[in-house]
Amino acid sequence: MSNEPMNDDDVSATRGDLRALKSELKAELASKQDLRALKFELKAELVSKSDLKNELRDVERRLSAELAQHANAIMEANRTDMRAMLDPLLSLPARVEKLEASKPRRRSAR
Repeated sequence: MSNEPMNDDDVSATRGDLRALKSELKAELASKQDLRALKFELKAELVSKSDLKNELRDVERRLSAELAQHANAIMEANRTDMRAMLDPLLSLPARVEKLEASKPRRRSAR
């Protein structure tokens, strides 16, 4: 086996060159592992955020249903109040007719 250079240069790599290349490769591998860890953390964060979104949607649905119940209760209370106020007015024509029928008519003086 010959010890020929692997590139187009005619100069062989020294031990120092190889050590420098080794440390560069280690640093690159470490950064890639850091990137993998960061990617894993980001995926976990996204999953937790989607869980949070689902929880928020559930809270929104419950609050919306509760708000609808309160709105319906308020509308029903308003209807009851309006009926209580309008009932005397609705029976007014019948009461007026009854009063007019029972009251003697005056003759006009000429």
